[in-house]
Amino acid sequence: MRMPGLLAWRYSFEVAATQGQTPYFAVFEAEFADAAAMTAARASPQGQQAAADVANYATGGAIVIHYPVQNGTC
Repeated sequence: MRMPGLLAWRYSFEVAATQGQTPYFAVFEAEFADAAAMTAARASPQGQQAAADVANYATGGAIVIHYPVQNGTC
């Protein structure tokens, strides 16, 4: 929550696959204004601290992905 530029965050420990077993035990999503803001946040002392903590709870490692979000309405 202390990462600079963080606009919103969401997480879940209830990760399920629609078929078979999921390889993930949790999902965390962080929202930034753009890719540059995310990169700066990850390079910050707070981002480095969060990255160093991953091994304490994700013994199998973590996958970080970046994707632009498209808004839509129904």
